Amino acid sequence: GAVTNGTDETFLKEMALGAEQVKDFVNYADNTGRTPLMWAAYCNFNDSKASLEKDVARLYYVRQLLATPGINAKMADRDGFTALHWAAWSGMPYTSVLLLEAGIDINAVDNNGYTPLMLAALRGNEQVVRVLLALGADAAKVNKDGKTAAQLAAENEGAYSKREARIFAWTRIPGLEDFNLFELIFAPSREASYQGSIKLLATPPAASSINAFKQEMAEAEAKAAAEKAKAEAKDADKATIEANETMVDKAVEAPAQTAPEQAPSEQLP
Repeated sequence: GAVTNGTDETFLKEMALGAEQVKDFVNYADNTGRTPLMWAAYCNFNDSKASLEKDVARLYYVRQLLATPGINAKMADRDGFTALHWAAWSGMPYTSVLLLEAGIDINAVDNNGYTPLMLAALRGNEQVVRVLLALGADAAKVNKDGKTAAQLAAENEGAYSKREARIFAWTRIPGLEDFNLFELIFAPSREASYQGSIKLLATPPAASSINAFKQEMAEAEAKAAAEKAKAEAKDADKATIEANETMVDKAVEAPAQTAPEQAPSEQLP
């Protein structure tokens, strides 16, 4: 449901109902081993802007889940992914901050030796790379293939550049020279995100930079809340206007109330 005035009543009611019906509901894992917290930390967009918008929208739910008594934020799914792995893979830096504050190991490894930093680098999620490095992620760690986060970022940036060139060559459409299917498949900013991640891994940000990021996080959340409240107020005004117009239309269309016609008087023979 939508968060209104800082509260999503539907979500809270469903959580309460789930807790009544299922033991340890907040930590309940599906057939992939994923918990509600992991799903809250997941999205799949090929556009960092879209991912960040979803990240802001999810903060309320992540906070509610983390505040639920008995939650085990450190659980991992069948692939060894923690919620932090999923946030890093998804490109959700704000959620990553909350999960780290909840005690998830920043250098936790999945079944293949991937840390959250490696996944963020592999996906070109520059903002998550920045946050994890500022909060102390170990960039020297290697996965089971012996590759670091920097190597994974470089490999994927290189593969992306080659793929970009091929797709541009293959998908030219006659008569639509300015249009390319590449734009429907890949966001134009992806290559820049990889390059930004590579630079950060070479020269990590200072730990103090996280303070500015948290301020940015608070401002983004406040802006989203203000925009949502404005949109809801506009919808409410529109609904009121439409209701009033409906009432007026019904009044105009209602048949006039006239006195019943008098029966004609009998004619005498």
